[in-house]
Amino acid sequence: MLSKGITAIRTQVDVDPTAGIIPIKSLLSIKEKYKDRVHIEIAAFPQEGVVDEAKRDLMEKAIELGADVVGGLPLVEEKGNEKKHLEILFELAKQYNKALDIQVDETNDPRLAILPEVLKKTKEENYEGRVTVTHAIALSRMPTEKAKKIIEQMKSLRINVIVTPSANMITRFVEINDLWMRPSNSITRVTELFDNGINIAIGTDNIRDIFYPFGNCSMIRELHMLISATRMTTREYIDGAISMATTNGAKLLGLNYGIEEGKQADIIITDAMSKLDILNSDEIIPCVIKNGNIMSLDENKLQRRGN
Repeated sequence: MLSKGITAIRTQVDVDPTAGIIPIKSLLSIKEKYKDRVHIEIAAFPQEGVVDEAKRDLMEKAIELGADVVGGLPLVEEKGNEKKHLEILFELAKQYNKALDIQVDETNDPRLAILPEVLKKTKEENYEGRVTVTHAIALSRMPTEKAKKIIEQMKSLRINVIVTPSANMITRFVEINDLWMRPSNSITRVTELFDNGINIAIGTDNIRDIFYPFGNCSMIRELHMLISATRMTTREYIDGAISMATTNGAKLLGLNYGIEEGKQADIIITDAMSKLDILNSDEIIPCVIKNGNIMSLDENKLQRRGN
Protein backbone atom coordinates (compact mmCIF):
# COMPACT_ATOMS: atom_id res chain seq x y z
CA MET A 1 0.00 0.00 0.00
CA LEU A 2 2.79 2.42 0.83
CA SER A 3 4.32 1.92 -2.61
CA LYS A 4 0.96 2.99 -4.06
CA GLY A 5 1.02 6.21 -2.03
CA ILE A 6 -1.42 5.18 0.70
CA THR A 7 -0.51 6.73 4.06
CA ALA A 8 -3.94 6.55 5.73
CA ILE A 9 -6.40 3.67 5.87
CA ARG A 10 -9.86 3.04 7.27
CA THR A 11 -10.47 -0.68 7.23
CA GLN A 12 -13.66 -2.59 8.00
CA VAL A 13 -12.70 -5.57 10.15
CA ASP A 14 -15.09 -8.50 10.52
CA VAL A 15 -16.65 -9.05 13.93
CA ASP A 16 -18.79 -12.18 13.88
CA PRO A 17 -19.33 -15.56 15.58
CA THR A 18 -17.02 -17.28 13.09
CA ALA A 19 -13.81 -15.48 14.07
CA GLY A 20 -15.00 -13.54 17.09
CA ILE A 21 -12.71 -10.62 17.88
CA ILE A 22 -9.50 -12.28 16.64
CA PRO A 23 -9.39 -10.12 13.47
CA ILE A 24 -9.78 -6.95 15.56
CA LYS A 25 -6.95 -8.01 17.86
CA SER A 26 -4.74 -8.75 14.86
CA LEU A 27 -5.42 -5.38 13.21
CA LEU A 28 -4.85 -3.53 16.48
CA SER A 29 -1.44 -5.20 16.65
CA ILE A 30 -0.67 -4.18 13.06
CA LYS A 31 -1.88 -0.65 13.76
CA GLU A 32 0.56 -0.31 16.64
CA LYS A 33 3.44 -1.92 14.75
CA TYR A 34 3.14 0.40 11.74
CA LYS A 35 1.90 3.56 13.48
CA ASP A 36 4.91 5.56 12.26
CA ARG A 37 4.38 4.45 8.66
CA VAL A 38 0.64 4.61 8.12
CA HIS A 39 -2.45 5.96 9.87
CA ILE A 40 -4.87 3.07 10.41
CA GLU A 41 -8.45 3.51 11.54
CA ILE A 42 -10.36 0.34 12.40
CA ALA A 43 -14.11 -0.02 11.95
CA ALA A 44 -15.77 -2.91 13.79
CA PHE A 45 -17.78 -4.55 11.01
CA PRO A 46 -20.74 -6.86 11.86
CA GLN A 47 -20.35 -9.19 8.87
CA GLU A 48 -23.11 -11.52 10.12
CA GLY A 49 -25.36 -8.87 11.62
CA VAL A 50 -25.87 -7.23 14.99
CA VAL A 51 -29.54 -7.75 15.89
CA ASP A 52 -28.76 -11.02 17.65
CA GLU A 53 -27.71 -10.24 21.24
CA ALA A 54 -24.56 -12.36 21.07
CA LYS A 55 -23.45 -10.55 17.92
CA ARG A 56 -24.09 -7.17 19.52
CA ASP A 57 -21.99 -8.26 22.50
CA LEU A 58 -19.13 -9.07 20.12
CA MET A 59 -19.39 -5.59 18.63
CA GLU A 60 -19.19 -4.06 22.09
CA LYS A 61 -16.11 -6.11 22.89
CA ALA A 62 -14.47 -5.01 19.64
CA ILE A 63 -15.16 -1.36 20.39
CA GLU A 64 -13.92 -1.69 23.96
CA LEU A 65 -10.74 -3.33 22.65
CA GLY A 66 -10.01 -0.25 20.56
CA ALA A 67 -12.03 -0.16 17.33
CA ASP A 68 -12.21 3.47 16.20
CA VAL A 69 -15.46 3.38 14.23
CA VAL A 70 -18.77 1.48 14.30
CA GLY A 71 -19.32 -0.24 10.95
CA GLY A 72 -22.58 -1.57 9.61
CA LEU A 73 -24.13 -3.81 6.96
CA PRO A 74 -27.96 -3.82 7.17
CA LEU A 75 -28.42 -6.19 4.22
CA VAL A 76 -27.10 -9.20 6.16
CA GLU A 77 -30.04 -9.17 8.57
CA GLU A 78 -33.21 -11.16 8.03
CA LYS A 79 -35.78 -9.25 5.98
CA GLY A 80 -37.51 -6.72 8.21
CA ASN A 81 -34.59 -6.33 10.62
CA GLU A 82 -32.64 -3.74 8.63
CA LYS A 83 -34.05 -0.82 10.64
CA LYS A 84 -33.29 -2.62 13.89
CA HIS A 85 -29.73 -3.09 12.65
CA LEU A 86 -29.45 0.69 12.19
CA GLU A 87 -30.98 1.39 15.60
CA ILE A 88 -28.36 -0.79 17.28
CA LEU A 89 -25.52 0.80 15.30
CA PHE A 90 -26.54 4.28 16.41
CA GLU A 91 -26.97 3.09 20.00
CA LEU A 92 -23.43 1.69 20.00
CA ALA A 93 -21.99 4.77 18.30
CA LYS A 94 -23.58 7.12 20.82
CA GLN A 95 -22.74 4.90 23.78
CA TYR A 96 -19.04 4.85 22.89
CA ASN A 97 -18.89 8.24 21.12
CA LYS A 98 -17.81 6.76 17.79
CA ALA A 99 -18.36 7.74 14.18
CA LEU A 100 -20.39 5.45 11.92
CA ASP A 101 -19.40 3.92 8.57
CA ILE A 102 -22.32 1.97 7.13
CA GLN A 103 -22.31 -0.04 3.90
CA VAL A 104 -25.66 0.65 2.26
CA ASP A 105 -27.39 -0.27 -0.98
CA GLU A 106 -24.85 -2.53 -2.64
CA THR A 107 -27.60 -3.34 -5.09
CA ASN A 108 -28.78 -0.72 -7.56
CA ASP A 109 -32.42 -1.63 -6.91
CA PRO A 110 -34.10 1.47 -5.40
CA ARG A 111 -36.90 -0.69 -4.04
CA LEU A 112 -34.41 -2.06 -1.50
CA ALA A 113 -32.73 1.24 -0.61
CA ILE A 114 -31.82 1.68 3.06
CA LEU A 115 -30.07 5.06 2.60
CA PRO A 116 -33.24 7.08 3.38
CA GLU A 117 -33.50 5.26 6.72
CA VAL A 118 -29.88 6.09 7.51
CA LEU A 119 -30.59 9.77 6.86
CA LYS A 120 -33.72 9.66 8.99
CA LYS A 121 -31.85 8.04 11.88
CA THR A 122 -28.93 10.48 11.56
CA LYS A 123 -31.32 13.40 11.99
CA GLU A 124 -33.23 11.78 14.85
CA GLU A 125 -30.02 11.08 16.77
CA ASN A 126 -28.42 14.48 16.00
CA TYR A 127 -25.44 12.69 14.47
CA GLU A 128 -24.76 15.18 11.71
CA GLY A 129 -21.22 15.07 10.36
CA ARG A 130 -20.41 11.73 11.99
CA VAL A 131 -21.94 9.31 9.50
CA THR A 132 -20.31 7.85 6.40
CA VAL A 133 -22.16 5.69 3.88
CA THR A 134 -20.29 3.40 1.53
CA HIS A 135 -21.71 2.42 -1.89
CA ALA A 136 -25.23 4.02 -1.95
CA ILE A 137 -25.63 2.52 -5.42
CA ALA A 138 -29.45 2.50 -5.44
CA LEU A 139 -29.34 6.29 -5.62
CA SER A 140 -28.27 5.91 -9.26
CA ARG A 141 -31.56 4.21 -10.17
CA MET A 142 -33.94 6.47 -8.28
CA PRO A 143 -36.04 8.99 -10.20
CA THR A 144 -34.05 12.20 -10.56
CA GLU A 145 -36.32 14.37 -8.39
CA LYS A 146 -36.29 11.84 -5.57
CA ALA A 147 -32.52 11.52 -5.81
CA LYS A 148 -32.17 15.32 -5.64
CA LYS A 149 -34.16 15.46 -2.40
CA ILE A 150 -32.05 12.71 -0.86
CA ILE A 151 -28.83 14.45 -1.90
CA GLU A 152 -30.12 17.68 -0.32
CA GLN A 153 -30.72 15.78 2.92
CA MET A 154 -27.24 14.27 2.74
CA LYS A 155 -25.72 17.73 2.40
CA SER A 156 -27.77 19.09 5.29
CA LEU A 157 -26.70 16.19 7.52
CA ARG A 158 -23.04 16.42 6.36
CA ILE A 159 -23.00 12.78 5.28
CA ASN A 160 -19.70 11.48 3.90
CA VAL A 161 -19.80 9.06 0.97
CA ILE A 162 -17.25 6.42 0.00
CA VAL A 163 -17.35 4.92 -3.48
CA THR A 164 -15.51 1.72 -4.34
CA PRO A 165 -15.56 1.68 -8.17
CA SER A 166 -13.91 -1.63 -9.06
CA ALA A 167 -15.94 -3.66 -6.57
CA ASN A 168 -19.15 -1.75 -7.31
CA MET A 169 -18.93 -2.70 -10.97
CA ILE A 170 -19.58 -6.32 -10.02
CA THR A 171 -22.02 -5.52 -7.25
CA ARG A 172 -24.67 -7.87 -5.86
CA PHE A 173 -27.44 -9.00 -8.18
CA VAL A 174 -30.57 -10.93 -7.31
CA GLU A 175 -31.76 -11.56 -10.85
CA ILE A 176 -29.18 -10.65 -13.46
CA ASN A 177 -31.84 -9.93 -16.12
CA ASP A 178 -33.99 -7.78 -13.83
CA LEU A 179 -34.39 -4.23 -15.23
CA TRP A 180 -33.45 -2.79 -11.83
CA MET A 181 -30.33 -4.88 -11.46
CA ARG A 182 -28.43 -4.05 -14.65
CA PRO A 183 -24.72 -3.61 -13.95
CA SER A 184 -24.58 -0.45 -16.05
CA ASN A 185 -25.85 1.46 -13.01
CA SER A 186 -23.39 0.09 -10.50
CA ILE A 187 -21.90 3.35 -9.15
CA THR A 188 -23.79 6.00 -7.21
CA ARG A 189 -24.54 9.50 -8.53
CA VAL A 190 -20.98 10.72 -8.03
CA THR A 191 -21.21 13.81 -10.23
CA GLU A 192 -24.43 15.00 -8.59
CA LEU A 193 -23.01 14.43 -5.12
CA PHE A 194 -19.86 16.32 -6.11
CA ASP A 195 -21.84 19.18 -7.65
CA ASN A 196 -23.78 19.55 -4.39
CA GLY A 197 -20.71 19.72 -2.19
CA ILE A 198 -20.98 16.28 -0.59
CA ASN A 199 -17.66 15.00 0.77
CA ILE A 200 -16.91 11.96 -1.40
CA ALA A 201 -13.89 9.72 -0.91
CA ILE A 202 -12.72 6.80 -2.99
CA GLY A 203 -11.69 3.40 -1.67
CA THR A 204 -11.51 -0.31 -2.42
CA ASP A 205 -14.22 -2.55 -1.03
CA ASN A 206 -12.42 -5.81 -1.69
CA ILE A 207 -8.91 -6.79 -2.70
CA ARG A 208 -8.40 -10.33 -4.03
CA ASP A 209 -10.95 -11.96 -1.75
CA ILE A 210 -14.02 -14.16 -2.21
CA PHE A 211 -16.10 -11.19 -3.37
CA TYR A 212 -13.65 -9.66 -5.84
CA PRO A 213 -10.61 -11.54 -7.21
CA PHE A 214 -8.68 -8.49 -8.42
CA GLY A 215 -7.11 -5.34 -6.99
CA ASN A 216 -3.67 -4.02 -6.08
CA CYS A 217 -4.39 -1.22 -3.57
CA SER A 218 -3.91 1.47 -6.22
CA MET A 219 -6.02 4.60 -5.94
CA ILE A 220 -4.92 5.52 -9.47
CA ARG A 221 -6.51 2.31 -10.71
CA GLU A 222 -9.71 3.12 -8.82
CA LEU A 223 -9.71 6.65 -10.21
CA HIS A 224 -9.47 5.31 -13.76
CA MET A 225 -12.46 3.08 -13.08
CA LEU A 226 -14.48 5.88 -11.48
CA ILE A 227 -13.77 8.51 -14.13
CA SER A 228 -14.53 6.14 -17.00
CA ALA A 229 -17.72 4.77 -15.46
CA THR A 230 -19.10 8.20 -14.54
CA ARG A 231 -17.72 10.16 -17.52
CA MET A 232 -15.89 12.59 -15.23
CA THR A 233 -13.53 13.71 -17.98
CA THR A 234 -13.75 17.52 -17.70
CA ARG A 235 -10.96 19.38 -15.91
CA GLU A 236 -13.28 20.23 -13.00
CA TYR A 237 -14.31 16.62 -12.51
CA ILE A 238 -10.75 15.29 -12.90
CA ASP A 239 -9.61 17.74 -10.21
CA GLY A 240 -12.56 16.63 -8.08
CA ALA A 241 -11.75 12.96 -8.57
CA ILE A 242 -8.15 13.52 -7.47
CA SER A 243 -9.51 15.19 -4.32
CA MET A 244 -11.63 12.10 -3.65
CA ALA A 245 -8.44 10.05 -3.38
CA THR A 246 -6.59 12.63 -1.28
CA THR A 247 -8.07 15.57 0.63
CA ASN A 248 -11.62 14.23 0.88
CA GLY A 249 -10.50 10.96 2.43
CA ALA A 250 -8.31 12.87 4.87
CA LYS A 251 -11.27 15.07 5.81
CA LEU A 252 -13.40 11.99 6.40
CA LEU A 253 -10.72 10.62 8.74
CA GLY A 254 -10.28 13.96 10.49
CA LEU A 255 -6.58 14.20 9.61
CA ASN A 256 -4.46 17.35 9.86
CA TYR A 257 -3.80 17.13 6.13
CA GLY A 258 -2.63 19.50 3.43
CA ILE A 259 0.40 21.27 2.01
CA GLU A 260 0.67 24.24 4.35
CA GLU A 261 2.48 25.23 7.52
CA GLY A 262 1.35 23.30 10.58
CA LYS A 263 0.00 20.32 8.67
CA GLN A 264 1.37 16.81 9.03
CA ALA A 265 4.34 16.13 6.75
CA ASP A 266 2.70 13.47 4.58
CA ILE A 267 3.25 13.76 0.85
CA ILE A 268 3.60 11.64 -2.26
CA ILE A 269 5.87 12.67 -5.13
CA THR A 270 4.81 11.66 -8.62
CA ASP A 271 6.53 11.87 -11.98
CA ALA A 272 3.77 14.10 -13.35
CA MET A 273 3.28 17.69 -14.49
CA SER A 274 -0.48 17.87 -13.90
CA LYS A 275 -3.38 16.04 -12.30
CA LEU A 276 -4.25 14.51 -15.65
CA ASP A 277 -0.63 13.44 -15.97
CA ILE A 278 -0.91 11.65 -12.63
CA LEU A 279 -3.76 9.54 -13.98
CA ASN A 280 -1.69 8.58 -17.01
CA SER A 281 1.39 7.64 -15.01
CA ASP A 282 2.55 4.39 -13.42
CA GLU A 283 0.56 3.13 -10.44
CA ILE A 284 3.76 2.84 -8.39
CA ILE A 285 4.42 6.15 -6.61
CA PRO A 286 8.15 7.04 -6.86
CA CYS A 287 8.41 8.62 -3.40
CA VAL A 288 6.13 8.39 -0.36
CA ILE A 289 6.80 10.51 2.73
CA LYS A 290 5.03 9.96 6.07
CA ASN A 291 5.58 12.21 9.10
CA GLY A 292 8.53 13.76 7.29
CA ASN A 293 10.24 10.41 6.73
CA ILE A 294 10.69 8.57 3.42
CA MET A 295 8.64 5.38 3.57
CA SER A 296 8.94 4.22 -0.03
CA LEU A 297 11.43 5.29 -2.69
CA ASP A 298 12.09 4.12 -6.23
CA GLU A 299 14.93 6.26 -7.57
CA ASN A 300 14.65 4.68 -11.01
CA LYS A 301 11.17 6.14 -11.39
CA LEU A 302 12.10 9.65 -10.27
CA GLN A 303 12.82 11.85 -13.28
CA ARG A 304 13.76 15.52 -13.31
CA ARG A 305 11.71 17.72 -15.57
CA GLY A 306 12.40 21.32 -16.53
CA ASN A 307 15.18 23.28 -14.88
